[in-house]
Amino acid sequence: MSSVTVDLSRWDLARLSAFAFRKSTVVRWILIALGVFVITNLLTTRGVPGTVIDAIAILLTMLVFVGGAVVLMLLLNWVAVALASRESNGVLGRHVYSVRDDGLHEVTSANETLIKWGGATALYRAPALFYIQVAPGLFHVFPRRCFESQESFDVFWNSIQGLVPDKSLERTRGR
Repeated sequence: MSSVTVDLSRWDLARLSAFAFRKSTVVRWILIALGVFVITNLLTTRGVPGTVIDAIAILLTMLVFVGGAVVLMLLLNWVAVALASRESNGVLGRHVYSVRDDGLHEVTSANETLIKWGGATALYRAPALFYIQVAPGLFHVFPRRCFESQESFDVFWNSIQGLVPDKSLERTRGR
């Protein structure tokens, strides 16, 4: 059986937040709605642009507002995660994961968890880490630094593939 000890830091959670933010359909819809709102507001107050420069100004204004919203939402998310995450509640600190016959077993200072085979919704892999998504907004993080070698990182990744029940669910490599 394969096992790993993950020492989860606030930085790991910030990276996870940024990743989950990018993957979130809800966030995408909020940003699209904000963009439509800004453009509609500008067209209502200024009228239809008469020149290409006016159209570019409206587009840039919308991009600045949406970009600002992205930054604000991400910062608020990071602050909320940082304030809520502690070793005492089992989020930060030591997580011991073991691949067992019944699934992936996790032990922290606050709890024990078993993700049964077929019990996860997605696996995401990047060169420096991978994530197991158990439910919307609920992830397990595995930084590469917690493994003895690239080979042990790869072996553990391969050993958890059964957590996602079928090929139709998401498994990614890269990004």
